[in-house]
Amino acid sequence: MNMYRFIIVFCLFLTGCSMIPGLKMPESWKTLGKTPDKAIAGGQATNEALGQVADADKKLQEARLKMEQEYEAFRKELQAAYKKREEIDFANFAEISKINYGIYYVTDNDKKGKDMDFLIAHLRAKENMSRLDQLPEETRLSIRAEVDGDRKKTMDDVLKKYEQKVKEGLLAAAAYEEATKQIEQKEEEKRKLREENKLSLERLEAQKQADLERIKKETEAKIASAKEEQRIEMLGWIVKALGIVGILQLVGGLLLKSPTFIIAGIFTLGMAYITVMVPFWIVAVSMGVIILAMVIVNPKTGKCDLFKKLPPPDQKTF
Repeated sequence: MNMYRFIIVFCLFLTGCSMIPGLKMPESWKTLGKTPDKAIAGGQATNEALGQVADADKKLQEARLKMEQEYEAFRKELQAAYKKREEIDFANFAEISKINYGIYYVTDNDKKGKDMDFLIAHLRAKENMSRLDQLPEETRLSIRAEVDGDRKKTMDDVLKKYEQKVKEGLLAAAAYEEATKQIEQKEEEKRKLREENKLSLERLEAQKQADLERIKKETEAKIASAKEEQRIEMLGWIVKALGIVGILQLVGGLLLKSPTFIIAGIFTLGMAYITVMVPFWIVAVSMGVIILAMVIVNPKTGKCDLFKKLPPPDQKTF
């Protein structure tokens, strides 16, 4: 009877490691398999996915930083163009103020009371003075001295002098116009740069979303593959365990001439054969039934005598 109990306990040990939830095979058994634990592959796939997502974010941030640096450099160039035109504009207005004061000074005499054109020219120069920047007294004195000097020159000398002044004025106006063109060109470039940056960011964002979708699918595929390989590996161990248990039961049944062990062994070997083709719960329930049958059925007679009443002990008389 002790032999029977040993075989039953041994069978429970072998089947329990692979059938009972929460129980695991001994660590030493894992060295018998050809495939490592695939759960590690799922974790590695997740880590790789996180790394790829971080790389995609990094590329997008680097692209944004580069665009911001390019735009900042362009903004400084545009600001310099505006400043240059402003300087030309201020210089022109300063010169206009001086010229207008010269006209006002040269027409400020008795002739303005006798000649209507002279009077109108004087009054218009005075009107301009109210609109233009007020000149310092030192500048006014300098202009008066220049006009007094022109009065002493010949007509030809004066014409030559102011002909050159007109040319300088045309050059100043052309410089202002060129500065304005540069600003307009820079503004157009800024508009194009903004549009290109917007399109580039949209492309990068779309690429990032596509990468995230691809990474998600690849990760799910890797994890699913890892789970499937792990499931196949587990089924392999279950088949091995059932095969070993079935052989032990069959051999034990032949040695002990136990029909219960022989039938259980054949049934266990059959379960090992069909394990990969049926749901796992069928295997677990079937092995539980086999184990229960081996416990409650007498291995010699094949009858259930677990609940059979024991005979009363002999009464000894004194």
